[in-house]
Amino acid sequence: MCTTLLSKFSPPPHLLILHSQTSRIKLTSVYPRHASDTIEAFPTCSVSNFSKLRANKRFAYFDRTKYVFVLDSIDADVLLFLRPRRFGKSLTLSMLEHFHGVQHRAQYGELFKDLDVDKDVKENKVTPGQYLILKFDFAEVRRTRDLTKAAEELALNIIQSLKQFYRTYYLHLGSPPGQLISENINQRFAINSLANLVQLVNHTLREVKNGGDKKHPLANVKGGWHADHLKIYLLADEYDAFSNEYMDPHNSQPWAESDASSLVKAFWATVKDMVGLPYGIQKCFITGISPRSLTDNTSGGFNISVNMSFEEEVAGLCGLSRADVEEALERICQSKADVKQHLARLMKYANGYHFCNYRKSEPAVLTGEDFNIASPPNSEVSQRFLGICASSPRAVTHIQNALTHSPDQTTQYHLIPYSKLVQRFRLADLQSRDVGDGEEVAWHTLLLYFGAFTFDQENPSKFLTIPNRIAAARFGTTILRRFGLLDSMRDAVRFLALRGNILDPLSGYRKLMAARDIKSGEYAMTEWQHRDSFHIAILENPGLDPQVEYEVTKPGGGPGLVDLIVTSPSHCVVTEWKTVKIDFLDLGETLSWDEKAEALSQLGVNGVLELKFHRREKYKKGSIRDWIEKDVTAQLKSYVLSPEIRGLVGNREFHAHLVLVVGFRKILVWEMDENGDWIGQPVLA
Repeated sequence: MCTTLLSKFSPPPHLLILHSQTSRIKLTSVYPRHASDTIEAFPTCSVSNFSKLRANKRFAYFDRTKYVFVLDSIDADVLLFLRPRRFGKSLTLSMLEHFHGVQHRAQYGELFKDLDVDKDVKENKVTPGQYLILKFDFAEVRRTRDLTKAAEELALNIIQSLKQFYRTYYLHLGSPPGQLISENINQRFAINSLANLVQLVNHTLREVKNGGDKKHPLANVKGGWHADHLKIYLLADEYDAFSNEYMDPHNSQPWAESDASSLVKAFWATVKDMVGLPYGIQKCFITGISPRSLTDNTSGGFNISVNMSFEEEVAGLCGLSRADVEEALERICQSKADVKQHLARLMKYANGYHFCNYRKSEPAVLTGEDFNIASPPNSEVSQRFLGICASSPRAVTHIQNALTHSPDQTTQYHLIPYSKLVQRFRLADLQSRDVGDGEEVAWHTLLLYFGAFTFDQENPSKFLTIPNRIAAARFGTTILRRFGLLDSMRDAVRFLALRGNILDPLSGYRKLMAARDIKSGEYAMTEWQHRDSFHIAILENPGLDPQVEYEVTKPGGGPGLVDLIVTSPSHCVVTEWKTVKIDFLDLGETLSWDEKAEALSQLGVNGVLELKFHRREKYKKGSIRDWIEKDVTAQLKSYVLSPEIRGLVGNREFHAHLVLVVGFRKILVWEMDENGDWIGQPVLA
């Protein structure tokens, strides 16, 4: 991994951290810029070429080359390695290319000397420069909405990779590159051209080994690098980047019937066939985001691949650990206090990815410069995938559940239990399950691979969770966008910061409740679930500092927990959240929940206050107004008068509110002054 140096570094007001989109900061080999032995700053760039990074002496390298031997030791011809976006997969492939490619053999000393792999080479555990590298980068395919044109662009990308192979290895193949290209590449048939290339290599190397061509350049090569060793190592970078643009679980037919889909299937079917040739493709290393594309776009799910994504031995292949970041910050920052400050912010907002599903492992950190939680420029979760999730009732339900805080507050976000994941799944698997049926294995798996969920650090074999606060904020934003509430909620939250007005954000949350795909269980959401769902919208504004379950001391000396406090430089807003479940309201014995919700939506503020509790409600009696006056008033007043709230308010303007969610259709808000007295009458948000 890597960093670079600015002459006199002074920590900016935001967190200066590694920008994982860049190759110099790519999370598989991230380079800090340095002067002599002093790291000064982390740069922003988009290069992912291992040799260029190593040749630039202004950069230092977080060594990940020990994994060369680890990968070489795995008993499999085809390895599948999956990570969310921005974890440095491309730089990992570049490092493997430079180690294994015969054309880089002469550069071995300058590229790998004193790195971990050099020890393995000296102990004869692994040998550099023994492969012809056939590399494809599917992230480079030009996108177009027209699937026919998209297929043409994919074919062009494949052809360009084949041409590059001939230009690189024409000496090993015994003919000029122009002749190899003209004889073996048909611009209209990319897949046939791929098969021609592998068969040509297989035939050429077999003939040289058998002594059939004494004049061939490889026939008399000394030192062991001859036809008996040379075979093809296929590197496929971001194998699913192209298909992910078009595969939609809610409308799979256009992709399934397209020429682009057929071309992808033919590509991987040909690769599978070519792996069996004696001098064809000996090894394959495939990177991407999820196994979905290999399953939907290959015969038999490309069953020759071994998915190593969540195996312990490669958990640290891509990504920076806390120790990596801390060590770099210690060399960048001028004081231990600066290191602590920056590291704490990074751990809160961007840490949390765990890539081993059966044992506790070091979390990986996704990092970026110009840190901004409201609009992270380098998010690991793609905007297209966010949109797919927001249009799926299944995904929205999973994400909303995961975004809430755990009941015991031991983790930042709610833990999602699971008992199994699937190695391979199809679009149909995402379409066939209804919310609440089974474990939603396919959706859990997809959300995990795309970086929406990660394994819980303490219990990775049992629980998934939201990885960090940036991911939480982006999902909250996407859900609001789905229901057409994003702009209004942004304005509402802005006014909350400027004026302390909580009514508009609560009104937006009420609209969100009404617009969602309601399931029976959601009518029974608790106050802390509603509080945390609202909390997600607050995360959108970095000018606010929301605090959940704020500990206070009541006037009588007892402890208390204020549900949600929002502070800005000018305002302090204290909220106590309550909920009345629709089934505990006397809205008619014969009505269904949906019919009760419709009846409730027609009521005004007085009608809501006069609603009676059903006899099923054991703890609340009389009307909603009676319950508020008897029980809720004293509770909120004790929080308002606590010394902790008094100290927090300081010179800020004070606001306190009861927020009562009634039956998932109404939100009643009643303001209280700093003396604990109600201000006017309650209103509906």
